[in-house]
Amino acid sequence: MRFAIRLLVMLALVLSATSVQATSTADTGRSTPGGSSAAAGPSDDPSATRGTATQSTADRSAATRSSTAASPTRRTAARVTAPAVRITSGGSLRRLRPTTVGRATFSYTANRVPGLHFQCKLNGPGQRGIWHQNCPITGSTATTVMGAMSYRLLTAQSRPYTFTVQAYIPAVLGAGGTVVTPRSEGRPDTFAWYIYSLMTRDHYVPRTGLHFNYPLGNTSSVRRNLTHVIRTIDSMPGYRQPYQTSAPCRSSSVSRIRISLYSLTDQPVAKALMAAAKRCVSVQVLMNNHLSSSTDPAWHRLQSGLGARVFSGRVPRPSFAHRCSFGCLGSGVLHTKMYLFDSFVPRPRQAWNKVVATVMTGSTNMTFNAAKVQWNDLYTVSDNPRLYNIFGHQFDRMKRDNGFHRTDPVNAGNYQVVFSPARVGLDPYLSDLRSIHCTGARGAGVHGRSIVYINMHAWFGSRGLAIARQVRSMYNHGCYVRVLYGFMSYGVYSILHRHTGGRMSVRRTVFSHNGVTAYIYSHFKNIAVSGYVGRARNARVSWTGSNNFTNDGTHFDEVTLRINSASVYNAYVRQFVFMRNRMSSAIYANFSEPSGGGRAPRAFALAPFGRATADGTPLGVAPGTSPELAAPPGTPTITAPGITVDANGVPHAAD
Repeated sequence: MRFAIRLLVMLALVLSATSVQATSTADTGRSTPGGSSAAAGPSDDPSATRGTATQSTADRSAATRSSTAASPTRRTAARVTAPAVRITSGGSLRRLRPTTVGRATFSYTANRVPGLHFQCKLNGPGQRGIWHQNCPITGSTATTVMGAMSYRLLTAQSRPYTFTVQAYIPAVLGAGGTVVTPRSEGRPDTFAWYIYSLMTRDHYVPRTGLHFNYPLGNTSSVRRNLTHVIRTIDSMPGYRQPYQTSAPCRSSSVSRIRISLYSLTDQPVAKALMAAAKRCVSVQVLMNNHLSSSTDPAWHRLQSGLGARVFSGRVPRPSFAHRCSFGCLGSGVLHTKMYLFDSFVPRPRQAWNKVVATVMTGSTNMTFNAAKVQWNDLYTVSDNPRLYNIFGHQFDRMKRDNGFHRTDPVNAGNYQVVFSPARVGLDPYLSDLRSIHCTGARGAGVHGRSIVYINMHAWFGSRGLAIARQVRSMYNHGCYVRVLYGFMSYGVYSILHRHTGGRMSVRRTVFSHNGVTAYIYSHFKNIAVSGYVGRARNARVSWTGSNNFTNDGTHFDEVTLRINSASVYNAYVRQFVFMRNRMSSAIYANFSEPSGGGRAPRAFALAPFGRATADGTPLGVAPGTSPELAAPPGTPTITAPGITVDANGVPHAAD
């Protein structure tokens, strides 16, 4: 009996210990901490109320969870997972975007869940990068919660700012501050950007009109056209801080420079272009391939700094210095001279846009010869988006450097543009000369007759002869004709000069100190007409560009710009008269063009054009060739590097 009583007491003690152990285990599960952050602070947005309600519900359900020994399935279902955030405005995501404004506003969204909050922080100059636990919520829908955060008084620096936003669900606390449901944080989103100050090296505003250099004058007048381009380059706005970091230059610019030309050897021009690129101006340069980094220090500077590749894969690079392979769209030579400038600083800094949609074209290269040896023109059209887009479209076609392509003429108000190679059968100069009526002018010309001024650098070849015959026909039909030439074949000269009266003059501009090498000559490619042109009996129209009166002008990369303007016509005539009076001669001669200054160094001898042998046969003239191609014995000849003489004795010059 006593044994039975002892057995019953021991059994009761065992059952009592088991009950106490179960109760202790349940209490431990309810008080175990969860999550790494404290609960969010108070918020003035509607989601704070929803969070409190969720916390009360959690307290009321604590006993139920303890009675089931904290089942893992039940705990996962009770916990709300914070969603990922997406920044919806503020610029292109995750790109280093520069701006010049010290304000930034970011909008962000997340999927709607109970108790959602946003936290955000700003890292960067002058910022501590501290999380703000209750970043604003601006609204919600049935499925989405939206918010926005703004910053002011941010300063321009070379280091980037970074805005980060994250959605979270605060931890749910039970009695005594114990964590019932841990804090949940979603995937954040980040946006990085720079704030820069704007800068230019100059404050020059190029105006519509003509510039002429004076090769016989002082440094200022010699370099007038080059200085006009350099000051425009220096006035293109860019960012100051990229002198320390060039990362934003790959993705953003507030101005753009595009240049196509035959030769660039001038170091001040190259330095100005490199300085522009360093402030994130987009600088794109196309040049003919007769020069290279090994023969041209200025080009070496550009190509080393900007790179030679036009594309990265299929994506155009913002800056480059590229040599077209024997022409960009044409065949043989890139000869088009155009200088394009545009700035597009966004609001509220638009006052920096001083140089907008600006086009420069004419005969000017960026070389020593273009300043000191040659007479050159450079015509500027400012703030003309239509004309700028025409030239810009052609440049973008040229930079692909992908074979022979023809171009149709394009009209733009008072301008007509013809890029060569033009459509089949079109010779821009012949067509324009044929549009001139020699009599019937009213309010223009001279005594009812049209007057034509021609100032041409190179005039030879079969095309040169055809143009000469057209000019001669115009004279025969009553036109007044005035001609200045640089390098002209004797065949062309003989057509124009013979049996002329007071209505025609033909004078050369090429001169030599030593009887061999020229030290000055006209490099113009200009026609100016007052009279009856097309349907206008009182027209005053001018042509300029890069196209010489040579065979090459039809298949090289060339540009011809027609300008309907009395002021432009008057400016060209004044320059014509100045050049004629200052340095010209009625006696025919050709001299060697000076080497260097834009010409590739080449050492070879050429047979002199036009010199006669002992039996009177001109050297270099093929049997059966018209004798009009042969100059009189003893005539000085073209023997420059870069000029070739064909089997008919006709010289061919690239520039």
